[in-house]
Amino acid sequence: MIALSLAALSLVTRLPYTTHILYHWDSVNFAFAMGRFDLAQNQPQPPGYVLYVWLTRAVNIIFNDANKSMVAISVVASLFSIIAIYFLGRSLYRTFLMHCSRRSLRGGYMRQ
Repeated sequence: MIALSLAALSLVTRLPYTTHILYHWDSVNFAFAMGRFDLAQNQPQPPGYVLYVWLTRAVNIIFNDANKSMVAISVVASLFSIIAIYFLGRSLYRTFLMHCSRRSLRGGYMRQ
């Protein structure tokens, strides 16, 4: 529940600041690559990011706009990364607490 709340908060903070134009030459090259993948013409620049271009082509079927497709991929990727980082931190924190409590019960931190 906490992970989904963090993801929702992240979504609310990202949506108002999404771009409406291709603002950088990098995004323009990716937009060109969505139409025609050609490394000789730097569409996109090397190394090419083939999987990202394929993903943008698939998402572009829904949005029919290169910029919206790339922004949607970025927002969804950030949401998944927030959820993954939350669960990673939770598992590490619980493990850390387990070791600390076990040591304190044994008196590991009390020794001089």
